[in-house]
Amino acid sequence: MAEHRPLSPFGAWRRQHQGAIVVAVGVLFVVGVLALFAFQLRAGPGVVVYGTVTGIGMRESETGSRPVAHLEVDGRQVTVGLSRANGCQVGDRIRVYRHKQPLGVSYRATIQPCEMADGQHAQTR
Repeated sequence: MAEHRPLSPFGAWRRQHQGAIVVAVGVLFVVGVLALFAFQLRAGPGVVVYGTVTGIGMRESETGSRPVAHLEVDGRQVTVGLSRANGCQVGDRIRVYRHKQPLGVSYRATIQPCEMADGQHAQTR
């Protein structure tokens, strides 16, 4: 004969409110997904700002390596992705877009981001 265990109070409450629990978990999931999308959206058009390249590196991902520039812009240390033929070097002036976001700002490199001290684009070196 199998041993009979008394039901816990939580188990009885869970069975009684199972439908409401499923709805609440579903609503929380949808709100969470929408919040993730909302925080990834840019809140407005980008504003062009200038910074200084302080380092060049690579960012590794599942799809391969991508060049990045470490820079100082607006008094912050920022990392932005670059195209493979960017021509940027440490000390170059770099042009980036600053986007307002719900939790701060983000930066993205322009098409020809780096300029040498004489104002020429770095890709012409």
